[in-house]
Amino acid sequence: MAVETRPGGARHRHTGRHIRTAVTLLVLLGFVSFAALHGWRAISGDAADEEAATQQCLPAAPADGPPPGEVQVNVYNATTRSGLASTTAGQLRERGFVILDVANDPLARQIDGTAEVRANPAQQAAANVVLAQLPGAVFVPDQRAEPTIDLVLGDGFESLAVPLPPEPDPAAEAETPPAADPEAPAAEDPSPAATALPLC
Repeated sequence: MAVETRPGGARHRHTGRHIRTAVTLLVLLGFVSFAALHGWRAISGDAADEEAATQQCLPAAPADGPPPGEVQVNVYNATTRSGLASTTAGQLRERGFVILDVANDPLARQIDGTAEVRANPAQQAAANVVLAQLPGAVFVPDQRAEPTIDLVLGDGFESLAVPLPPEPDPAAEAETPPAADPEAPAAEDPSPAATALPLC
């Protein structure tokens, strides 16, 4: 018995395969686009976090540390940038630190990072006050007898941290009277108004 074949059957099967292939490609394209978008967001977020982390802000001074006026600092330059120690020493002096020696690093060390803060471990509290001025600086203990701090600037140093604004004094705010409102009506004079006497 002869089997009847439909002329369009092969064409329909071929068209169906094309449709399935197109759908598969669309699904894969959507998946690749989603993965690319997710990866871009992750990279952008990491870049934003890194940028925020590089912004230097002055940490709060240690609560148990001495005031800057009691911290004696030697400022040394371990880089090839001329005048770096002198400029930084002037900025620290403006912040109240006592500046002693300003020169090149007497140890002539290669410092790739921001800075080294060298001091006797007994002066750790004073060293922390200096460290707070330079995020990224590291403490290097030594056995000196003097109560001095060496701030040695490295190749990674760019600038001191931005100082925080002074906190408002609650007592001063309580004593300050409120400012007068220029649009408020003038207060009336409680004294009785003078009346004109009749002529005699």
